[in-house]
This record gives sequence, structure tokens and C-alpha cells, in this order.
Amino acid sequence: MVKFLLFFAGLLVLGFIFQLFLPWWIITPIAAILAWLLRLNPRQAFTASLIAGLLLWGGYAIYLDNGILSNRLGAMMGGLPSALIFVLTSLVGGLLAAMGGVTGSLGREIMPASSGEKV
Repeated sequence: MVKFLLFFAGLLVLGFIFQLFLPWWIITPIAAILAWLLRLNPRQAFTASLIAGLLLWGGYAIYLDNGILSNRLGAMMGGLPSALIFVLTSLVGGLLAAMGGVTGSLGREIMPASSGEKV
């Protein structure tokens, strides 16, 4: 449980900091590296990454929106309400992070262990 919470908090903090000046997809390698280092199992990595990505991207989208962007995007997509635009944005961020977390977790499992490392 401690590794799960540490991973979750680390992904939120590092994702927030790095997404200020790096590309939008940076949350994926961050989740992969953290899952690799903390040795989470794939289920824990997926769950923590999904929730952290949802919160990070959804919160950041709401913060950046002044009521203009979400309304215009909704109009371009056939009249979707702005709340649904935020849900879709959050879902994209959550799935990106979740795939990164699972990749890091499974990558740790398929790599051969060195002689001094516990598996």
C-alpha cells in the first residue's frame, strides 16, 4: 500500500512539473519509470496510473479553461457539453498514464535479474 501511494503521489507531482515544459505525452514514460523503480505489480500500476492521470489531466484542463475552449471544442464535436470534454480529456490522460505504468511494471518482470538483485 505504501508503494502504491508513493507511486500515485510521485506521478502526480512529477507529471505536473514535467508537463509544464515537456510534451503532452511525458506522463507515459514517467509512469513507466516509476512503476519500474517501485516494482509495482501490473494491477497496482494500472490503477494508480489511471487515477493519477485522470486527476492530473482533468484538473489541468479545468484550470486552463476559461469557459471558451471547452465550449468551442464541444461545438466542433457536434454540440457536446463542456463537462463531457473534460471527461474525455481526463480519460485520455488516465489511459496514457495507465499504459505507461503497466509497461514499466511488465518490463521489470521480463528483464533478467542481475546476480545481486532480488526478484
